[in-house]
Amino acid sequence: MSVPAYAWAWTDFDVANGHHRRYTRARAVAALERAGFTVERATYGFTTVFPFFVAERAARRLSRRPDGPHDIVEVPQVPRPVNAALRGLCGLDRMLLARTDLPFGSSVFVGATRAG
Repeated sequence: MSVPAYAWAWTDFDVANGHHRRYTRARAVAALERAGFTVERATYGFTTVFPFFVAERAARRLSRRPDGPHDIVEVPQVPRPVNAALRGLCGLDRMLLARTDLPFGSSVFVGATRAG
């Protein structure tokens, strides 16, 4: 399961993408366990780019910019070097996730099974 992290980060992007809530790792694990699943692994993702995510959310709040239409999500255009740097950081996440769980990030990833 992959879900967006942290209720404080809610924006129009969540509405447009059909999200109903944002989760902490603990909340996601608890929801799955209540539903009868056994959680095998739970971690955050996008840890290395998380500071940029937090900065964007803070800038949005400080500018008091309204969320805008809820049915249109504009994908920001970023210069190629910035995109390459962000992709490189996400690659670092991938390497770290092969060894350990990540302590924070903009998404929560959970692997779970249910008998039967």
